[in-house]
Amino acid sequence: MDNIVNRKLGNKESVDVVVSDLTYVNITGKWNYICVLINLHNRETIGYSAGKHKNAQLVYDAFLKAKWNLNLIIIFSIHLFM
Repeated sequence: MDNIVNRKLGNKESVDVVVSDLTYVNITGKWNYICVLINLHNRETIGYSAGKHKNAQLVYDAFLKAKWNLNLIIIFSIHLFM
C-alpha cells in the first residue's frame, strides 16, 4: 500500500486526514465500546461515541458528533484495536 499521506500534514486547521480508533473497555464486568475520530493534523478529537455494541451505529454516531465539516475529509482510515 502506498503512503499517500507521507507525514505531510500541512495546515493545522485542516481536516484532510482523519483516523478512527475503535476499541473496548470493561466497565463493571461488561464490555463497552468507544469510537474516536481524530484529526491527524493536530491530533484533535473531532468526534466520538460510546456504547454497548460494536457496530456501524457506533461509528455513525461518532460522525454525527463531529465538530468539523465532514466534506473536507480527503482520507479516512479506521483502526481496530481488539
